[in-house]
Amino acid sequence: MNFGFGKVKNEPMSMKNKQSHEVKLVTPPKKNNTSKASPGVKQRNSHSADKTKKRLRVEPAKLPSDFADQVLDIELLIDKGEFDLDTINSLMLLYSQAVEYYNGINSNKYTYYEARIQNMLIRPEIF
Repeated sequence: MNFGFGKVKNEPMSMKNKQSHEVKLVTPPKKNNTSKASPGVKQRNSHSADKTKKRLRVEPAKLPSDFADQVLDIELLIDKGEFDLDTINSLMLLYSQAVEYYNGINSNKYTYYEARIQNMLIRPEIF
């Protein structure tokens, strides 16, 4: 097959790079238009009139009730130098939960916790 990009070589692909890129086009079935409205007049379809379809609502992740206290306590331990890997992991988990929560409720506060994660990763005394 040539799409105007020059000659195409018919070389077998290696097993490493072999992937299926099959695309199937699906067309919806044609609707029977049995109404007798005049041409050019928009009609209501039965789907828009019937709004009984249930929409999937995803609840955002919730933060622990003592989230702020946990974050503050762990940050103070780290600032004092009294921490281990589990302490760091606990704080990173809390930050990640905050990112998920605030992003899930469409609040820009998640960027604050993303920055806290980045700042934690570049601190030389941490890693």
